[in-house]
Amino acid sequence: MFGKGKSDKDGYSSFLKKMQGSYVVLAVAYVVFGLSLLIKPQQSTTVICYAIGALCIIYAAATLIKYFTDSTRRLYIEPNFVLPVILGVFGIVTIVRPAVIISILPFIVGIVLVFSGLIKVQDSINLKRFDYARWYIVLAFALVSVVLGIVILINPFGTGMLFTRIVGLFFVVDGAMSISSIIMTRKNSRYY
Repeated sequence: MFGKGKSDKDGYSSFLKKMQGSYVVLAVAYVVFGLSLLIKPQQSTTVICYAIGALCIIYAAATLIKYFTDSTRRLYIEPNFVLPVILGVFGIVTIVRPAVIISILPFIVGIVLVFSGLIKVQDSINLKRFDYARWYIVLAFALVSVVLGIVILINPFGTGMLFTRIVGLFFVVDGAMSISSIIMTRKNSRYY
């Protein structure tokens, strides 16, 4: 009526493509992360700690520089000073004492697996709506991912290198399933 129609569809299609592009990048990161956990679990967790620490320090430094050089008025409640300081300290601790972070890494991985599994449940439902014949495979893997994440959350400190490798395998399969579901959704979607 008011210029809607094709432009709305084009906008939605563009949005979906951008979202799926981000989803593909995340899926590839899952595969790479999983392979690193499979091949070199101890070294991978240490490198992950160094990377997290470096990112926190870089973000903290950039935010603090912006805080002190920005001349605009700030809201009183903005955490533009405290949050970067906390992140900077966390980054330094992560680099200096990676064992501390490695000890909580299973808990973090458990949370990621639960959320990723729940997203895969949604993907499987969408694939079923698109009449994809093997939607139940995505659902089965999603449920295994959720269960594995819950097991890790219940006993995060009982995980050893073998369990780390198993988690790595699940990340590889999870990433591959994500890429597969994106391809199937794109093939069957009316917006592409």
